[in-house]
Amino acid sequence: MNDTPAEREGDSTWARLRRRKVVQWGVVYVAAAWGFLQGLEYLSGTYDWPRQIQQFTTLALLIGLPIVLRHTAFLGLRPDKSAREVRRE
Repeated sequence: MNDTPAEREGDSTWARLRRRKVVQWGVVYVAAAWGFLQGLEYLSGTYDWPRQIQQFTTLALLIGLPIVLRHTAFLGLRPDKSAREVRRE
């Protein structure tokens, strides 16, 4: 059989996403984006920045979320290697 362990029968999609750390990175991204938006809201109120800056930043972060998740899923397909093995290649 030439399938990877993640493609075996009985392996749920949720388990594959967790193994590739897609869920972990998604939570980190959302938390960081939320913190960034909170800081931006504080600064825009303090310096009277236009509301469009917050709207543009929110839109950019929303567009970035699926990009980060797809990138994480792609990198999760590679076999685990130690840092030394990666540097030698």
